[in-house]
Amino acid sequence: MIRLSDYDTIFFDCDGVILDSNKIKTEAFAASLESYPETLVEEFLEYHKEHNGVSRYEKFKYFFTSMNPSNDKERRISSSLEKYSSITRESLLSCNLIPGILNTLEMISKTSKKVFVITGGDEEEVKFVFKRRLLDKHFTDILGSPKTKAQNMGKVLNEHREIGRCIFFGDSKIDFEVAVSFECDFVFVSEKSEWLEGEDFVRQNRCKSIPNFLEIY
Repeated sequence: MIRLSDYDTIFFDCDGVILDSNKIKTEAFAASLESYPETLVEEFLEYHKEHNGVSRYEKFKYFFTSMNPSNDKERRISSSLEKYSSITRESLLSCNLIPGILNTLEMISKTSKKVFVITGGDEEEVKFVFKRRLLDKHFTDILGSPKTKAQNMGKVLNEHREIGRCIFFGDSKIDFEVAVSFECDFVFVSEKSEWLEGEDFVRQNRCKSIPNFLEIY
């Protein structure tokens, strides 16, 4: 059992942890690259899933630098980012929440705990979506790309020095790595994760795992 009362500071990833949006992001990457060979796009989507938590900026940069090199790289990256953003923003406004997360956030809001979103998603986009969905009120701050998760965790520690004991709810290997590097307990949220090896990985590393937030107290 995970008792939030044991913690002073709580970190949440966004996609697959707060919003049921991992599939939305995967489909948006595919649509943004629909003019490229299908086999290449499929290979890229596997890369995307294996690197869940890495920003869209880095992923498109990888595609146009390593997978499909182009002399017109910057323009292609910019065009793909624009298309990707136009697809995801509207979808994120209406997608489901991960079961139990809203009750969990409302419960935490009644305490004095610091609560942060640390996401690989675009920071401005996530703040826009959370404000429209009235979720922003539950968080001390929302931090995302183009900065990395590690950079944003470092920022939190610099600006909020007394964070005490902390816990990180994530659904990717990067979330695990960031949590460990900043001495946070890690909890794998599995139900909507696209991290195929996630369950085995967290078991081997003796981390806690939950499908969703229906039994968080």
